[in-house]
Amino acid sequence: MMSDEDRAEREPWRVSIAEFKGFLGHVQRSTSCPVCPHRGDWTIHVDAEAPNFGLDPNLLVYVIPGFSPDNLDKAKYRQGHFAMECPNCGTVQFVSCLSVARHLGLFPEQKTDG
Repeated sequence: MMSDEDRAEREPWRVSIAEFKGFLGHVQRSTSCPVCPHRGDWTIHVDAEAPNFGLDPNLLVYVIPGFSPDNLDKAKYRQGHFAMECPNCGTVQFVSCLSVARHLGLFPEQKTDG
């Protein structure tokens, strides 16, 4: 269990595979691919250059910009996502970094894991 002090010093987008799988289990995420017959583990995109790559690496963060329909030249906001890919057909699904960070208690006022 992470202490309050550790939470305060940690960047909320630094999430390991074990933590991400814990979140997926908590929310009862289906292992079935919506596109093909695959059911089982998905490939989780991780940072292969991270110092802890061989142990329990951090996930890559994909930043998706949001645009107003009135101004497509400038992003109004950016939201981070983690990605996982079906090993059979390559379908990619994204999960909000914020949802995972809330589950992990990295935003204590919004903790959702009980």
